[in-house]
Amino acid sequence: MFRTVAGTTLANAVQNAVVAFEIDDIDPWSTTGWSIVVVGHAREITRPDQIARAERLPLNRWQHGGVAETILRMSSEVINGRTFGAAYEVAQG
Repeated sequence: MFRTVAGTTLANAVQNAVVAFEIDDIDPWSTTGWSIVVVGHAREITRPDQIARAERLPLNRWQHGGVAETILRMSSEVINGRTFGAAYEVAQG
């Protein structure tokens, strides 16, 4: 689940669409990392009981501006992940 501002391109574009969400991280000390991609359908949560349940989750926004009152839920139909070695050297400090 994630929040967005009603009427934004994101809120309008993902209604019942197939979407992908990717999250990556790298550990500079071990020079390894991971990447996970989830593919599924996104839908707006509109039922009051589901909204109330989502409101109890830590669904914070990173971007400022507007009121992020639209809550979207993404199904996880395909999940792929991998670990990898970093392609850069860790800075000595």
